[in-house]
Amino acid sequence: MGQKNQIGKELLRRGLISEAQLEEALKSQAIFGGRLGSHLVDVGALEEEQLARLLSARHRVPFVRGKHFNNLPREIIDQLPVELVEKYFAVPLKKDTRQLVVALPDPGDLDAIDAIGFHCGMRVKPVVAVESTLVRAMHRYYGLERVGQYILVPEDEPRQDPDRAADADTEEEDESSWLGGPEQDAMLEDWEQRQRLETASPPPTARESVFPAQPVETSTVTPQPAATFEQLGEQFSRAANRDEVADLVITWINREYRSGALLLVRGGVAFGWRAVRDRKPLPDFEQFQLELDEPSILQMVADNHAQYLGPVPRSPFNSLLLHELGGHIPEQVLIEPVLLLGRLIGFLYIDNPRLNLAAVAAEVRELAVKLTMAFEMLILQNKLAST
Repeated sequence: MGQKNQIGKELLRRGLISEAQLEEALKSQAIFGGRLGSHLVDVGALEEEQLARLLSARHRVPFVRGKHFNNLPREIIDQLPVELVEKYFAVPLKKDTRQLVVALPDPGDLDAIDAIGFHCGMRVKPVVAVESTLVRAMHRYYGLERVGQYILVPEDEPRQDPDRAADADTEEEDESSWLGGPEQDAMLEDWEQRQRLETASPPPTARESVFPAQPVETSTVTPQPAATFEQLGEQFSRAANRDEVADLVITWINREYRSGALLLVRGGVAFGWRAVRDRKPLPDFEQFQLELDEPSILQMVADNHAQYLGPVPRSPFNSLLLHELGGHIPEQVLIEPVLLLGRLIGFLYIDNPRLNLAAVAAEVRELAVKLTMAFEMLILQNKLAST
């Protein structure tokens, strides 16, 4: 994590962001995951294009614009499966017999470069693009409707500094030759030479020597269920990242309540994170999203910042939530807001007809408190890694 947060140190040192902006971005990263640069954009510390250009200069690789993603041939798109595209925000742009040029939001993400190269059996040469441009390309060519924190709609426009808008056409023309221009190709060759020197290895000639023989997805170990709240607190204190925290929460819900869910809130939208129904995981729940300005039971809890115990009122958006949670219509539900420094960051949802929800209401509230403390520890880890 420390190496990935070097961009924060650099921007702070150069006076491009403030301590307060970095701290806010680190908090957001600990809760929602993703790249620190993306969170700096979200908190208004940087423009997307400014970040992409900084990364381009830092890693000395080309920066590309939206027009370079127009009319990509199917042969290029088929070089990467949707799973890799979604995981790494990666879009292929050009290939020849031995190399694949791939647009990434961070060309320093060597895990992404290795995984992509292992899959396609070619050298991967990265170029930089802003995330919103990549997301629109992922929607257009791979049919992805939601990527990370992005909710895709046809009207989405790239975030851009208004002061730069007047110069956009001129800048695009200046960079239009990268797909065959000698200067841009030289940048990619220079990047590859530097990677060889850093790894102190000669240029490999076979697929097996270019990328290690390992699967793209790393396996995760399901945590052993905590027997008591005290043990759960100890497990939270040892959690290394947000996914481990989520696994601990849903493991506890699965064992104690049989059915429930964990949701996150960002930008006025509730996102599904983990869910179980009758002790069976609901993997599709991660695709659930609901805007909190729509009338729903989640909106009510969000507005009041208070626990809700009772029936689910009939409404289209409540029906959507129940559908994503397995289609069961419960007599009662228990929903607890997860608050961090007074800010709503998520919900705990519990329903089980065989369970006296009133009897576990205090326990669920305590679970939300422990969850908040786990996030606070992750935020502290992020801060320490960035200093």
